[in-house]
Formats: sequence, structure tokens, C-alpha cells
Amino acid sequence: LPCCTRRSLPELRSLDLSHNLLQSTVPSSLGNCTHLHSLVLSHNRLDGEIPDLLGQLPLLASLTLALHHNRLSGDLPAFLEQARTVYLAGNNFSCPIPRWASLYDAPLLTCHDLPVVGPTPRALSFEARRLKDEL
Repeated sequence: LPCCTRRSLPELRSLDLSHNLLQSTVPSSLGNCTHLHSLVLSHNRLDGEIPDLLGQLPLLASLTLALHHNRLSGDLPAFLEQARTVYLAGNNFSCPIPRWASLYDAPLLTCHDLPVVGPTPRALSFEARRLKDEL
């Protein structure tokens, strides 16, 4: 994966390296890409945790982060709450559903096929029951 420094890729806005069979971790240096608003690393063989340094991206509120169908694991970083859209399906996360996932102003979070542990946040359970009743 590219090493992103303030000098090497200062204006990088979108990076799509999906379907490349990449085998590594998600580089923390991507947190230096200060103009990044779309990071697509889906359908690879990335492992390890999502680096906390991605949470320092200035445009985090407009960030689309697509990390689905890799081998990522660990806890979901708190900064994901601030991203616009997060795709995490098909990884190896085994952590509780974050409380922020049930908030009305939470980012779009797709996480089907993830092994969920722990209790479902109360608001999320209420919404699921309400939707079921409406159908």
C-alpha cells in the first residue's frame, strides 16, 4: 500500500485499491492524507486492526471508508462514529455493536456477516422491533 506523507501525496482525495489481493495491514500513514474523502480497500486480504490514525483525517465527517471483505479484526475504533459511511462486512471483528451505531445521526454502517458479541444497544433493538412490526 502507498505510504502517504504530507509531501508524497498531499492532494490525494480518493484511493481505491479494491480487488487487488493486497496482503498487509491498513497503513497508519494514510492518516496523513489530509484531503482524503474516500478510502476503498475492500475485497483484499488486509489483516490487523483499523489504525486509530485514520481518525485524525480532517475530512472525517465526509469520509467513506470501505474495508469490507478483508481479514480485519479487533475492536471498532471510536472515530468511525464520525465518518459518513463505513463498510465493514465480511471481516473478523468480534466486538460489541458500538452504542453509536443505534443513533439517528450515526454514519451508514454496514456490518452484515460479522460475528457480533455482547448486547445489542437498546435503541437499535427498539428500532429493529419497530421495523418488524411495520412489515
